This record gives sequence, structure tokens and C-alpha cells, in this order.
Amino acid sequence: MKNSIQEEYQNSIKLYEEFAEALVNDLKLVLKYPGLNIQLINKRLKDPTSLILKFQSNDKYKKLNDITDIVGIRIVTTYLSEIPYICRQIEDKFNIDDHNTNKNEPVKESEFGYSSIHYIVQGAKELSFLSNNDKFSNLIAEIQVRTLLQHAWAETSHKIDYKSDNSVSKKHKRKLFRISALLELADQEFYYLRKGTVKSQKEIIPQGVNDYRDLPINAENLQAFVLESDICNILDKKIADLSNNNLHFNRDSIIEKNLNHVQKLGLNSIGELNKSLKKKSKKIIECYMEQNSTWDEFMNAFPEKHGNGSSPRGISITYLFFSIYAKYD
Repeated sequence: MKNSIQEEYQNSIKLYEEFAEALVNDLKLVLKYPGLNIQLINKRLKDPTSLILKFQSNDKYKKLNDITDIVGIRIVTTYLSEIPYICRQIEDKFNIDDHNTNKNEPVKESEFGYSSIHYIVQGAKELSFLSNNDKFSNLIAEIQVRTLLQHAWAETSHKIDYKSDNSVSKKHKRKLFRISALLELADQEFYYLRKGTVKSQKEIIPQGVNDYRDLPINAENLQAFVLESDICNILDKKIADLSNNNLHFNRDSIIEKNLNHVQKLGLNSIGELNKSLKKKSKKIIECYMEQNSTWDEFMNAFPEKHGNGSSPRGISITYLFFSIYAKYD
């Protein structure tokens, strides 16, 4: 059996390489947008010797396709807060084997490190994607999603090459626990630091201003408004739901697009913007629906230009601008 598995793998290795390359290209397309800090998306094929050892280690492996990580894809992103978005894109765009997928199960108390997410996928759902190809129909891959610090832990601990709890002395075990705890804490702290770089409405009210609604329109005030305004969040969520999209925060989008739109509308304060969104809320959704029907026709004609399944926070301000300038009222 050993020789037959090796021979089958050697005969199929070119196909596995093509499958891995197709998955990487599809993932780069799915995860391409300015607000996401992807550090790397790479691939690897399982070493033939490791493959045979895996077959010998467990009787459940009877054929080559029983091994779910022959193709391995690793996605490394900067911040912990970005992982849910990446996971939603994978779940939405690829065929997931839920039975074998590990969605960040916590490590046991006796284990070192902290876990990353492992998806087992069998090609893409999207017809235009490279991995949605009949020649790949029986191939399976593992996609790992990690933060930069999780990646650092995995790479470094692999070099140390500890195999189990019993192979590590108590002295070194304490060091490993301490390092993994520090890295996990650092991931959390980077998340809170990043979140804290956008000031709240209460923090930006200067002396002499009694109400945040009296604040002038500028980049900092608009960022806080987009994140905290009830009417803006309700409309953004409505538009995202109608698009079957997720919402993401993109500071550059707010500064470059929304600030320009608000200024062109002649709105001078946060209160005026809030009032305008409330007054035009129905027209904003109608405008989106009208624009979206035209967009759908374009996307059906050019499926390769499909978006990444994400709408920016503050998108309701964009459609406020369109609703007024397109004279929907």
C-alpha cells in the first residue's frame, strides 16, 4: 500500500500544484481591499515522506484523498480583528468541509501556544474562480488563517521542534507557556490599540461646544460620526444586508470619498449631516436599489469584476450624495 500511495501521489503532484496555485490566486482576489492588512498568502504541498508517515500513523487513512492537508494554504494578517472578515469570505466563496474544519478551538491546558483557524475546502463556489474547475473536483486543501503573531509562534515553535508535553522539561515548559501567553496578550492589545486610534464623539468635543451635533465637518469628526451614529449605522447595515455584504471600516474611504460628498452637499456640521440622513433615509435606500440594479447588470456581463463581499462603513453618506444629485426626490 505504501508504494501504491507514493506512486499515486507522484503521478498527481502536478495537479496538486495547479490546485494550490489556483486557490492562492482566488484568495488574493477575494481578500483584496484597502482596509485589510494581509501579510502573506502562501502555499505548500505535503512532503512525500510525511504523507507516508501520516498513513502509517492512523488506520482511518485508506486512500490518498483521506489526507485533507496535502495542499496547505496559509493566510497571515496583521490584526486579530481582521480574522472574522477573512473567515466570512472563505465560508461564502469556497466549499467547506464542516466536519473536518477547526474554527479556532482553544488549545488544551497541557498544550503550548494558541490555535489558528483551519478550513478544509474543496474548491470555490464562484464559477469564475480558478479553483472551480472539474479537474480539481476531487482535490481537498487546508486553509489556515493566522495573525502575524500566531504565525511567529508557529514558525518559531516548529524550529524548536518540541513534539509533545512529555518531551519538554518543566523549566522549558514554563518558558513556552510564558511566551505563548505574551503573544496572545499582544494580539489582543494590538486590537485594542488599533480600535482606540479612532476617537469617539465625546472625546472630540472641544471647549465651548455643548453638543457633538454642533461639531464642524472634518475628517476626525466624520470618522467618529460614521462609527457611532445610530442612523448612519442603521442605513449602512441595511445597504450591506441588501448586498449580502459585510461592513468594514476604512479610514481612507471616509476621508477621500465621504468628506468630499458632504462638503459638496453644503453640510457644515455633524448635526446637519445627521438630520439629512434621517430626512432622506427612504430616498437613500431607493437610490441604492436603483443603482444596484444597474450594477448587477454590469456584474452579470463581467463576472471577473466581482467585488470582495464587503461594504465600507459610511456607505449611506455616499448614497445620500447620489440621492440628492441624481434628483431621486
